[in-house]
Amino acid sequence: DGTIWSHKAVSAFLGGTDHVDPDGYFAKWGYDMDQFYSLIKYYYDLQKKNENTNSKDPNKIKDEVSAEVQGAVTLGHDAYVYDKNGKKTKTLKLAGSPVTVLGYKLINNKKYYQIGKNQYVVATNIDATVRTAKKNTYLRTRLGRIQKDNLVRKGSRVMTYGSKITINNQKYYALNATQYVLASDIR
Repeated sequence: DGTIWSHKAVSAFLGGTDHVDPDGYFAKWGYDMDQFYSLIKYYYDLQKKNENTNSKDPNKIKDEVSAEVQGAVTLGHDAYVYDKNGKKTKTLKLAGSPVTVLGYKLINNKKYYQIGKNQYVVATNIDATVRTAKKNTYLRTRLGRIQKDNLVRKGSRVMTYGSKITINNQKYYALNATQYVLASDIR
């Protein structure tokens, strides 16, 4: 049922293929096929939501992309779960994980999204902040390795999530679950 079919589903229902799903590859990055489907749906729904806007270009977005989020979304940054009083729990949701936003709450003048009964995440882990590259810079992996095929040119704008993180003693901002940019290279 639906328009996105895994190789396994095609084999089971239609036949004629011996391809396999990239389960091992996804597992390497902490994903599974259900999360992959959720990511596709999230970005597809986001595209539909933005169809009536004048600009989808992040270079034309002002400061923070902070619409009243509700429904299925994907975390742009690793996020601890907090209780209704703002106390951090031991639960950590990884960047790229799908969550369902039920609403938001200000706790100690900080915005949190409710993702379950008495479960909240800091809003900046879902809402993007647009930043500008101060110089040409390359995106990095979760281990800090340079991605030579991903150059961000000076003056380009990138959408970051959450607070700075440290990788190999350097500060970075997360762009998504697998790509980071040096904090010193953007403003």
